[in-house]
Amino acid sequence: MRTLPVVETPFPQLCSHSGSAINKTKERWRCVKGTACRLPALIAYAAQRDCLDINGLGKTYVDALVASGTVTTSPTCTCSTWRR
Repeated sequence: MRTLPVVETPFPQLCSHSGSAINKTKERWRCVKGTACRLPALIAYAAQRDCLDINGLGKTYVDALVASGTVTTSPTCTCSTWRR
């Protein structure tokens, strides 16, 4: 049992990564931008050694690709489905 008074936790109104609104229509709330919100992180994850193993594709290059508009969507391959 809790002996201290319960403090209500405020839910965020904006995405902490992009500052966009949050889609609250489903059970799990998500940024309205979808995967585009975390695009650099998704690309870096897919390029890592255990997934696509793209040598030399680090944070600097990923950020540059996204900033230039060269890459605008997230990778569709996931490590769990990718087979060499």
